[in-house]
Amino acid sequence: MAMMNSVATNTHHPLHFYVTLPSAVIPHFNKWISQTKLRTAGLTVKPHPPKVPQKRSHYAKIYIKNIFPNLKGSFVYLDPDIIVQGDISELLNTPIITSQFGAFTKDCFSTSRHLSLTHQYYSFHLNLLHPAIHALKIHPNTCVPNTGVFVSQMHLWANASHQMQELISSSTINEPIHSSMADEGEAAVLAVIYGHMAPLPRVWHLPDLGLKARVSYSKHFVQSAKLLHWNGHFKPWSRKAAFSDVWLRYYLADPSGKYRPARISL
Repeated sequence: MAMMNSVATNTHHPLHFYVTLPSAVIPHFNKWISQTKLRTAGLTVKPHPPKVPQKRSHYAKIYIKNIFPNLKGSFVYLDPDIIVQGDISELLNTPIITSQFGAFTKDCFSTSRHLSLTHQYYSFHLNLLHPAIHALKIHPNTCVPNTGVFVSQMHLWANASHQMQELISSSTINEPIHSSMADEGEAAVLAVIYGHMAPLPRVWHLPDLGLKARVSYSKHFVQSAKLLHWNGHFKPWSRKAAFSDVWLRYYLADPSGKYRPARISL
């Protein structure tokens, strides 16, 4: 809800949100949003398809075309642990050529380079010995992209999605496509977009705000970023997240009181 509010607040252009959620929470979500200023925004809400495992919402990005068959043209994908401080229409205009599947940032170029970088290489996420993965000739020390924010075009992503689903189908218990530190969904996305990525403007993605309870960024530096991303364990609705005050500015209270950020819980 905070992410959507930040997008709507900081743009002067028409918006349409395509939201996919577990089916059990959709009635509550619809009631919540109907009692906020976002009720006037364009909105399509669909349940996760059966192929998205429970508590693994990140799989949903693979099935965007299946979930929203009428979605065409360019789109911006955003994880929920994000605040947008710029005009999203600028991000939507990121150039992508037909040989690419989308525009991403790579984690090895994160401003948090002082943190452990082991998780930022392809070798950490993929089983490079799996025949389908091995055939892609992925260099193990290549930096992985952050897939929590990206720009794509629906016809390009539909092609990528088909390949991702084929990779998932080739994964077995004895010969998985992923490493022990990842899962099939994450591995399939990373493998397919390898070598087919445009660069996302750095100002449009300040990641790693959730990797530690304290992050050594200045307030001015955070304010200058057009998109903030709390990827990691420390989410902005928790008690110990860095710069959670920025997230709280955009939070729209749940009228039922069921959901509350930890910092304002009773």
